[in-house]
Amino acid sequence: MLFIFSAGSAQSVIFKFTNSTTAAYPISEIQNFTYASNNTDIVIKRVNGTTVTYNLSSVSSYRFDGTSSVNDLNIINSAEVRIYPNPFKGAVHISYELLSAEKVTIEILDMTGRSIKKWPAEKKVPGKYEVIWQTNDTKGKTLQPGTYICRIQTSIGSVSKMMIME
Repeated sequence: MLFIFSAGSAQSVIFKFTNSTTAAYPISEIQNFTYASNNTDIVIKRVNGTTVTYNLSSVSSYRFDGTSSVNDLNIINSAEVRIYPNPFKGAVHISYELLSAEKVTIEILDMTGRSIKKWPAEKKVPGKYEVIWQTNDTKGKTLQPGTYICRIQTSIGSVSKMMIME
């Protein structure tokens, strides 16, 4: 399966791993993202023909950034996202904390990048927030088990996390 992302004016995609390390790749150097044949790895095919493989369980989130510098990662901490339980059945909790006032949009995407569910953008004050997603699309239809992406967008960027519905 091919990942299709709308990166807008982003210059890089940054992966954050469960061990708190990061990796950044300039958008201009990435040809595509795919699942490996084992369905447990993400394969990044680069324009120069090289590939990089990451195990899905080690990737905690990814985001598009307007700069290529990994040192600028702290700016997105104002919208850090936690998904639990993951994997989940029936409902999943999406929690995040804002360090400053932000307009926040929460969206669920399928693995092709198609929007499945979107909550209206809201201006939020600093603090902790939680949304419970009952695994339905915007029209109320219950979705099938699979891998989905939760994206929380603020004025300074976005954080995306993969989640697995069993």
